[in-house]
Amino acid sequence: MKITPGSYGFVKHSALWVRDIPVAYIPFLIFPVNLKRQSGLLAPEMGHSDRKGIEYTQPFYWAIDDSSDATVYYQYMEKRGNKIGLEYRYVLNEHAKGLIMLDVLNDRQTDIGSPESVEKWGYAGDAYSRPNSDRYWFRMKHDQPLPLGFFGRVDLDIVSDQDYLNEFKDG
Repeated sequence: MKITPGSYGFVKHSALWVRDIPVAYIPFLIFPVNLKRQSGLLAPEMGHSDRKGIEYTQPFYWAIDDSSDATVYYQYMEKRGNKIGLEYRYVLNEHAKGLIMLDVLNDRQTDIGSPESVEKWGYAGDAYSRPNSDRYWFRMKHDQPLPLGFFGRVDLDIVSDQDYLNEFKDG
């Protein structure tokens, strides 16, 4: 192992051991050895589901300054399309802070009201058509002290349609 303070650490030919048993071999690993936040790619997420097909999400973290940062991500969903998201976090002072998040999806799968479509998406029994392909979820939270000892709080959620939160609970 080679570590350069304020830079990166390098490891070659190492293993992860659990109770005297090697469970993973790591041929090469680079990790930051820095006290300051750094911008860069985060670990991707992969998965598969019946509704979305193969999924791949790649987030990017941006350390804007000491009091704000953002995470931008791209999510590929084989059956649904491409989703882009943004999380922006900020601290104005010790008591004032906030979060703004937006997810946007041009959905390939819409419910056109046919019996096959209604059954496929699990909405049998209601009379609502779901033709919306431009889908989004905007959310914002902000805490702010006000004069005379009052405190203001905003907690806002706006979704494009009645089913977005059921289908995409995590954004």
